[in-house]
Amino acid sequence: MDTDDDRSVTGFDKRSCRNHLAGKESCERCALFADLAFERMARKTGNLQKLFEANGQDWEQTAYMMLLQTVGDRSNRENYLEVARQASYERVRREGPSVTVIEALLFGSAGLLEGCRDDAYSSELRQTFEHLRHKYSIRPLDAASWKPTGNRPANHPRLRLSQIAVLLSRTSYLLDTLINCRTLDDATRIFSAESSTYWSSYYSPSNTKERTTKRLGSQKIQLLSINLVPVLQNFYGNMHGKPELRQRAIDLWEALPPEENNLLDFWKIEGIMPANALESQALLQLSNEHCSRGACARCRLGMLRRKEACPARK
Repeated sequence: MDTDDDRSVTGFDKRSCRNHLAGKESCERCALFADLAFERMARKTGNLQKLFEANGQDWEQTAYMMLLQTVGDRSNRENYLEVARQASYERVRREGPSVTVIEALLFGSAGLLEGCRDDAYSSELRQTFEHLRHKYSIRPLDAASWKPTGNRPANHPRLRLSQIAVLLSRTSYLLDTLINCRTLDDATRIFSAESSTYWSSYYSPSNTKERTTKRLGSQKIQLLSINLVPVLQNFYGNMHGKPELRQRAIDLWEALPPEENNLLDFWKIEGIMPANALESQALLQLSNEHCSRGACARCRLGMLRRKEACPARK
């Protein structure tokens, strides 16, 4: 529901901006979307650069941390990042490619071997991790620090970490794999990892479930394709002077379908339907970085409206 809080210091509000944008010619709207999308890419790239610097400019570890934080649910994002620090990519590469060993490393570092059923496979994971914990001086997370995933078992951390373990077991060089991704089909091949047989039978090992395929869903793969791959490609292209990689990132956004997001429903009311991921990213940038903050003074749409209202400023 729109409230008075939607009104900015300029006198504009979200509803009037929505109506104004809906009345624009398609070419004008596309130009505005392009500006906002590049703005969003710059913001995401800036955040990635901070992570890159914090990792001592280690490209593989940075790509790995991005993978874990994007696969995981938002409420547990910091936990996934800490798992990536404790069970670093270097350690995963050194101990892999066995899925069981990678699972032991990830689950143990996450503190999620606690509460597992007392069966042969769980015992194997615990024994393997005990060896790895001493070998690498790992400090596991507290299991209680993981926030519940509600009624969405597909987001359960054990299931997500198992999917990541399978993906890592079959990927020799994560960075190269992501940099060379060009299409949604490529992304689907990379990310369509199904959890191992044990976790396909139990979303939580304390609760028996009928065996079902526990593969990363199409929506999660699309989010990885939008929020992980192009941002990494753009940043890598910036750092290595490769404009073709920066263009590849934008081309991928333009080739991907728009994401589903509650914030986008507001714009769709007036028929503003994003045609692809680039346009949905533009609308998310408009909503998150401008409308919600009353930041019309630096908003592309706000500046355009002021120019149209005061022709002398053109």
